[in-house]
Amino acid sequence: AYIFDHIQKSLPPKERLVQLMYESTQYLTKDKFNMQLLRYEVSQQCRQLLEQYERLIDDSVINKLSTIIREGQRQGDFWALDPTLMAYSMFKLYKAFTYERVNTPADAASSL
Repeated sequence: AYIFDHIQKSLPPKERLVQLMYESTQYLTKDKFNMQLLRYEVSQQCRQLLEQYERLIDDSVINKLSTIIREGQRQGDFWALDPTLMAYSMFKLYKAFTYERVNTPADAASSL
């Protein structure tokens, strides 16, 4: 929610998505502690509770992304595909290339 609050709502949907990706990457890059929490909290919490928590967050982000995509579709900026599926795919790819990659072997070697 913090990152979505910093996106300029007056921008066209395509530019909002670009700004969203940029801002969230900057936020996670600046705060490695939050990235590590997102990645490694699994070992500290009950798996079932964590999965429910992740689903709530994922659903919220996917809903917000799909709203932007729908607006872009109405304006002709995006293809007429299922906006929820597009949002889901974008978010899962984003997660795979950002905070789910914290402490890769390269990160571990650089911290020695």
